Amino acid sequence: MRSEHSSDESLYQPDVTQQQQQQQQKQQQQQQQQQQQQQQQQKQQQQQDAFVFRHPFPMIVSGPTSCGKTHFMKDVLQHIKRLCSPSPDRIVWLYKRWQPLYE
Repeated sequence: MRSEHSSDESLYQPDVTQQQQQQQQKQQQQQQQQQQQQQQQQKQQQQQDAFVFRHPFPMIVSGPTSCGKTHFMKDVLQHIKRLCSPSPDRIVWLYKRWQPLYE
């Protein structure tokens, strides 16, 4: 009976090691994804830090329809204290058509 029991255990061991390998692979994939996200964040940070507006300055953002002008300005305004030295007291916003993103 012992020999049967030990042979049963050996049947289950490969499943356990396969599970462990799968878990390790998942962990490695998660680590790689985290590293890629960190690298992407660092790259974005470097791009954002590439320039600083010196106040006062005029700015015109132009481009074709749906090229990302509004989203670009949203990002600029969200980070204005870091992107502009000194930060402005007020901003004059001119637009042709109202968009919900302006709120």
